Amino acid sequence: MQQDDLPDDTPLSSVVLTGRAEHVARRANIKTVGDLRKMSDFDLACLPECGKITQLEFRLLTGQSRPGRPTKSDQLLKGEWVRAVYSGACDCSFEDWRKERDNAAG
Repeated sequence: MQQDDLPDDTPLSSVVLTGRAEHVARRANIKTVGDLRKMSDFDLACLPECGKITQLEFRLLTGQSRPGRPTKSDQLLKGEWVRAVYSGACDCSFEDWRKERDNAAG
């Protein structure tokens, strides 16, 4: 079976991954191929210890294209969110924080 033919409900534990990719997926609570397919390039880039090679491994596993680089504005937003978390002003995920921020601005 080719990697892009894997059903979304395929557990990552049944797929051959490098040790680093297994570690990153376990820490991020990514359990299935479908979980990976739902993640954007930016989401992958923000995972702790998920370097470019691990990102590429995940993208190849899911049959998606080569990972892209986060835009400068995404990087700035991520930095703003991290500062909010460390200051205690925020205790939600980046995606939730970003939605709240966009709704407040819109």
